[in-house]
Amino acid sequence: MFWDYRLLEGEGGWSSQGCQASSGDAATNCTCYHLNSFSVLMSASLVPSSFALTSLSTLGTWASILALVANLAICYLIWPVVVKNKVARLRYTTLVNLTLSLLTGSV
Repeated sequence: MFWDYRLLEGEGGWSSQGCQASSGDAATNCTCYHLNSFSVLMSASLVPSSFALTSLSTLGTWASILALVANLAICYLIWPVVVKNKVARLRYTTLVNLTLSLLTGSV
């Protein structure tokens, strides 16, 4: 069965149309003659904008940016104390690069 968005006046529902089940001695095979998208980001209708959702998204983005900047500041302050060998240098360089990448993606 698959989720068919065309059923129930656009609300969607489970449908077995286009699918066949065949069972053997040790297994059951399901064969479907259609393709489905299982993406969470895809919507059949427009999502209404909401002041509350926009505010929460903006607040969450700014909280993430502030946390990433704080992480960079802490790394800058403790760098001379913590980085004493190649492994520690690689570890903290990776952390700084990851933080910078996330910060760049947030802005």
